[in-house]
Amino acid sequence: MTAPPGLVVEVRQEVPLQCSPVKGVCRLEDLKVKPLHRLDNRGTPCALGLIRATEVMEALPSGAVLELLSKDVYAPYEVPAWAGKYGYRLLKREQRGIFPFRYHRFLVEKP
Repeated sequence: MTAPPGLVVEVRQEVPLQCSPVKGVCRLEDLKVKPLHRLDNRGTPCALGLIRATEVMEALPSGAVLELLSKDVYAPYEVPAWAGKYGYRLLKREQRGIFPFRYHRFLVEKP
């Protein structure tokens, strides 16, 4: 097949997808942690939010991940302490949003 004069034809070869050492995972998106349940405590005080989080974590199966959202200023200190007390693993802690709508997001895994 020839191209008309003045037309540039680019031939691309498919590059095989390089998979990671993790079996069956070929994209970085597949490695991201996806929470099983979300608990939005942005409208409640942290103490009440942790009581609700404890109830939710007890109901989740082992290995499940809870996404916990809180606007409490003490949440970055209280949530890791709560997770350590009950033996949960804190996977991620981040601050999102801009003032005055800033909140904290935690990913907590049940062992």
